[in-house]
This record gives sequence, structure tokens and C-alpha cells, in this order.
Amino acid sequence: MVASSDVGGGGGDFEVRLLGPVRAPYRGRVIDLGGVQARSVLAVLLLHPGQVPPRSVIMDHAWRGQPPATARELVAHYDSRLRQPRALGSV
Repeated sequence: MVASSDVGGGGGDFEVRLLGPVRAPYRGRVIDLGGVQARSVLAVLLLHPGQVPPRSVIMDHAWRGQPPATARELVAHYDSRLRQPRALGSV
């Protein structure tokens, strides 16, 4: 499964590949999406296009029903990191 978007309106294609390893090719390079849990959170968000799934749903799917005590803070951190423009600029 591939989700794609025009990043920042600049005409740059951004894809996230969800079958197999979660990857995000952008302008000929692969963006570092972080560790397994960060990629899992991103995958859950991409599976709910146009929606804001409840944090409990994200946590349940990302940690397969066994989220750590710090899961809420981790989801917020991963979300913040993925939204930063420098995540794309540093590839």
C-alpha cells in the first residue's frame, strides 16, 4: 500500500509504503521515519486518511494492545517529529 501527497504544495511527491517495511521515499531518497514504534504510529495515521483517530486507537494498534505507561507522550512526540518540515529537509 502506498499513500502519497504533495508535500508543502511544492510539487514534491511524498510516498509512504506500508506493505513490507514502512518506508518514505522523497525526491530520490528515503526519509528516516524513526524507530519501529514511530513507523507504527505513522502507519496507523495513514490507515485513517482524513481522520484524527483517538490516541487510544493509535496506541492500541502501534503497541499491539500492550502500550507502555509512556505511550501517550510517545505518540505526541512521534506526531510532532513527523510534522516538522526539517524531517523532509534533512534527507
